[in-house]
Amino acid sequence: MEKSGFRVGRDFYLAYSPERISPGNKKYRIGNTPKVVGGVTEKCSYLAKTLYEQVIDHQIHVVSSPGVAEMEKLLENVFRSVNIA
Repeated sequence: MEKSGFRVGRDFYLAYSPERISPGNKKYRIGNTPKVVGGVTEKCSYLAKTLYEQVIDHQIHVVSSPGVAEMEKLLENVFRSVNIA
């Protein structure tokens, strides 16, 4: 999109929030599992958090970037795998 002259944080907003539910686990669903959100800009993060607040009844943790949000998911997966092993 930026090749077309559009700018992230001005013309469109971009954020990442990893999926954190456990398939098959009826106790933890999307509405009661804490979310992690990282936007490219502060406004991107704010808008993503505002969107999730409409559907999530749990905490929403805003991190500094989409990369940090992805790293949180990777570390959570490693932690889970080590505990299972």
